[in-house]
Amino acid sequence: MPSCQAINCTNTKGRCDKSFFEIPDPKKSAEKRKQCKLWIDHLRNDKLNMETFQWSKSRVVCQDHFEQNCFDRNLMAESLGFKGTLKLKPGSVPTIVKPGPGVRHEKQDRHSTHQLLEKRKKAQLRDSIVAFIGEKNDVGSKMSGVKRKSMVEHRHCAPKKDKPSTVEHQEQKQDFSSIDTIEVPSESIVCVPEILSCGHPCETCIRYKGNESFNMLTVKDHSYSKSKDNTLNASHEEDNSILQYNIH
Repeated sequence: MPSCQAINCTNTKGRCDKSFFEIPDPKKSAEKRKQCKLWIDHLRNDKLNMETFQWSKSRVVCQDHFEQNCFDRNLMAESLGFKGTLKLKPGSVPTIVKPGPGVRHEKQDRHSTHQLLEKRKKAQLRDSIVAFIGEKNDVGSKMSGVKRKSMVEHRHCAPKKDKPSTVEHQEQKQDFSSIDTIEVPSESIVCVPEILSCGHPCETCIRYKGNESFNMLTVKDHSYSKSKDNTLNASHEEDNSILQYNIH
């Protein structure tokens, strides 16, 4: 049974559910020869040599060694729920190959070197940040110490406020006691007037509580109310005359 020609690959056609592809025949055309050389170089199999290579249907490579973009998708089979047969695009090369023991993979080496450089850069950046934070904390602690020292010196230099003695308080009490008292003549308390409703049309009359001599006092001009009273009296007289005329 034909097996995969890639190094360290044990997939065999008919024993696994994978697709296999034949190595291009270098005798068909210059383009096929160039493509065959690329396949052999990437497969890293010591048994394959471009100078002595003999094409056959048993020299195949499985699908595990190709990128996903190297295949043409069968949309019809996928829509029906089938996996379908994989087809390689023209010019595809098997680039996914595991290196054997003692064989170094260039792509893997480049990747590991890049990771190592990234780790070094991150470590240097971390160290610089830690050093910067430490210097900043040292400066802050020094500044806080200087501030505390200046505050203590300022407290020592500040003049003390003189507190009044008990003798001065006694003198002040004596001074207040020596002030003559002023007699305030007693006067009668004036009652606050209360606005009351007296039946007058203007409703502005007020009455003093507890003083019968002042029954009524008007605050505003009663000309308007007098005119209104006159009109009311005239209307009453007219009504009386009409009634008398009707009686007669």
